[in-house]
Amino acid sequence: MIKFVLLLLPVFLGVFVFVYFFLRRSLRAFSLDTSNIKVKIALIAISLALTLLSFNISSMLTVFLLHLMGIDLFLRLVVFIFNKFIKPKETKIFNNLKKIYKSGIVSILAVAVLLVFGYFNLQNVKATEYSISTNKDIRDEGYRVLLIADMHYGVSLDFDELTRKCAEMSEFDPDIVVLCGDIVDNGTSPEEMQALFKALGGIKSKYGIFYVYGNHDRSMRLLESEFGDDDLQKAITDNGIKILRDEVITLNDEFTVVGREDRSRERKTVFELQKDIDENDYVLVLDHQPSE
Repeated sequence: MIKFVLLLLPVFLGVFVFVYFFLRRSLRAFSLDTSNIKVKIALIAISLALTLLSFNISSMLTVFLLHLMGIDLFLRLVVFIFNKFIKPKETKIFNNLKKIYKSGIVSILAVAVLLVFGYFNLQNVKATEYSISTNKDIRDEGYRVLLIADMHYGVSLDFDELTRKCAEMSEFDPDIVVLCGDIVDNGTSPEEMQALFKALGGIKSKYGIFYVYGNHDRSMRLLESEFGDDDLQKAITDNGIKILRDEVITLNDEFTVVGREDRSRERKTVFELQKDIDENDYVLVLDHQPSE
């Protein structure tokens, strides 16, 4: 926890300073006296409390504050450029608009709309289909690959919806299923993790289900999960899912799958992994954070 605080101290200081001046600006927009010592102490106390609560970087409060910082700073830049180059006249309408902007209402509403839109998308998972052609000499019908990534289970979907989605995915009749990382994160409970991989392991596929780690699946250096890396690995493999950590597998002597360790960990280069692959094979590289 000490390392976590020290590493992100500049961020937390930024949050504190932002919240303090944002609240002070909002009060001034409503003609409240912020020079009063009691008001200043109250603003400092509220800003400090919100900053301390934001230490849980996966909480909705932290997400809200960071989005609010980004949007409000962007709006400040827009207003600065507008005033610098347009130089609007001081009319009643303009002054009212300026008061609304300074109150912070616009920034808060913008964040609220963005988060509601994001939540809606999380709860409405849809399939996207891609058709890829190749000159490689593989079977005429090709291969149907079903890819799932960034579920962060516990944030998106509930178990009933997950079960329905897994049934739908089986109906796609995939040749292989690939889970490309961040299927769980530090906010996923051990019970959710066990239920998740039991459901995912039940997706029907001809050649199996393959898993590559993302940067959030396993315990992070600064944030511990409620389950250990060994527990996660066991839950995955016990449900018939094959983990690929810098490993290569070949199907039907023509279709090769390369599963990379995540770039947040020590790993082989893609060139090292390629060296023993038949150049006539069609190669699918699984990498949560694609690079090289």
